[in-house]
This record gives sequence, C-alpha cells and structure tokens, in this order.
Amino acid sequence: REVHEVLKRNDVLTDLAARLRERVANAAPEDVVFEKMYLASALWWADEQDDAVELIAEVTASQKDDPNAQFELAQLRMQRGDFDDALTIVDSIPARDQKLLQRRELMALDLAARVADYDRARAAAERLFGLRLDAQTQLSLVSSMKRLGLNDLADAVIARTERQAGNQPASLASLMMLY
Repeated sequence: REVHEVLKRNDVLTDLAARLRERVANAAPEDVVFEKMYLASALWWADEQDDAVELIAEVTASQKDDPNAQFELAQLRMQRGDFDDALTIVDSIPARDQKLLQRRELMALDLAARVADYDRARAAAERLFGLRLDAQTQLSLVSSMKRLGLNDLADAVIARTERQAGNQPASLASLMMLY
C-alpha cells in the first residue's frame, strides 16, 4: 500500500499495475496465486475494482477446496451490490462441518432476503434452527425468522435461548429487549 501511495503522489500509478501484470505473466506456477492477489490489491486501490474482482474470482476458481476464499469472493460481490452472484457463490460452498454450515447459512439468509428469494431465506433459517448456535446468534436469528413469517420457530428459538442464556449478560439483555 505504501508503494501505491508513493506512486500515486508522483502520478505514475499505472507503472505499479503494469509491473504487477508482468510479474503475474512471469510467475512460477506456485507463485501465480500470490502475484494475482498482489495485482488485485493494487487494482482495487486504483479504483479498478471490476478487474480486481475478476482476478480474485480466478484465484478462487483455482482454490476450490478453500471455502474461505469463496466466502471472501462472495463478500466482495456483496460489497459491490451483486447480491445474486454472491448468493450463487455461497450456495456452491459445500458444508463440511457445522461451523461452515452455520457461516454459509447466515450469509445465505442475509443475501436471500436482499434479493427477495424468500424460499431460500426460509430454508436457511430452518437449517440454522436445527444447528447448535450460541445464544447471541440465536437471538439475532429471531428477527429474521419473524420477518419471514416463521413465528413458531422464532418462539422456539427464544425459549431455547432463555434456557441457554444463563449468566451471559449480553444474551440476557437481548432477551429483555425482545420482551
């Protein structure tokens, strides 16, 4: 980032992108991912965000076994307002364990509500209902469930959270706010 700022101040910012593109072209196969990420960062800072997202999509495609890379790409698409593509990416992430399923379904719930895919949002809420979630996450799920018309599930989550909250002040305060 410091190099970017110096080149920007000296009005030769295009030199950085050109140099990094050259490095990507000449990189060894094991270094291509890192070089592309360097280039994507420089393009993002230079307000060439479409090109940066495309580079990150290429890197993510080559890293199919890395769900974190896919979540990051979905997050970028979401920041850029491309909610449909972000939801498609999130739905393509395989749920290998409960934490990954929780992360995927929480993001899918948010994205599906934004694109008005209420069936997908309800499915995400129902999957989250069946998971073992901490009290704070369960309470944040209640309002989404109520907006989606899942009032019975929301009431069940509240009852479950009341039993789990115990001596967690933040959860107890959130419960009190619901009432």
